Amino acid sequence: MIKIKTKKKVNHATGIVGRVIQKIEALEMRQLPTKYLDGNGPCVYKCIQSDSYTFLMGNHKSGFRYKLIEGYWYSEEDFQKELEYIKAAGENLHRVNKELNKIRKKWGEGRIETFKI
Repeated sequence: MIKIKTKKKVNHATGIVGRVIQKIEALEMRQLPTKYLDGNGPCVYKCIQSDSYTFLMGNHKSGFRYKLIEGYWYSEEDFQKELEYIKAAGENLHRVNKELNKIRKKWGEGRIETFKI
């Protein structure tokens, strides 16, 4: 599950409504299946930089890019566009996990076998 805590703001110079990203909670890249990260569908993951900024990364045709950054202001229009991508990424992860669970079940993952030779 991805949680994004925001604070509503109005740009006083332009009157544009938007949000400041307060906190991002999501899985890190190392916690996700590589099949999800292979670029065949939308995906997102949390990335913490050395200067303590938290980013929500996503794949893009030209590679990975920042989707949302903690502490930054986004217009409501831009924020909603990113939310649509994030929702699609969640659906993609669900699909990948279902495929992996079918493989695990078919293989009998965790089953102990003994070979006597």
